Amino acid sequence: MTTQIAPFAKTPKALNDITAQAQKGYQDLAALGRVNAEAAVKSSAILVKGTEDLSRQVAAYTQASFEKAVATSQSLLSVKSPRDLFALQSAFAQQSVQSLIAENARLSHQSARIVQEAFAPIAARLEATAATVAKPLAA
Repeated sequence: MTTQIAPFAKTPKALNDITAQAQKGYQDLAALGRVNAEAAVKSSAILVKGTEDLSRQVAAYTQASFEKAVATSQSLLSVKSPRDLFALQSAFAQQSVQSLIAENARLSHQSARIVQEAFAPIAARLEATAATVAKPLAA
């Protein structure tokens, strides 16, 4: 009967090994989750700061455009002929459209840069997480 029990004598050690591996795996997974959460917070902070900067720039552009419109309106009141009126109005409209197109292009590029910077911490964590998760599969 002792010969039948002998194979089970190793079971507690094997069970302890499995338990230790499971605990280490859980700790590794918890650490991974913590670092991933930190990356998400960092990404959000970058996005918030970038959005605030964009909002300030849009407000400044809007104010400058309004001031130009007011100045042009005052100039329109002092023209001497319809020809001067149309020339001034046409120049203002052309400049406004060109300015708007340039500002939209600049803001679009800046927005893309902000999104790219904000996603960088998450992308790095995705790569690290995939490598970490793939290790046990490869072993």
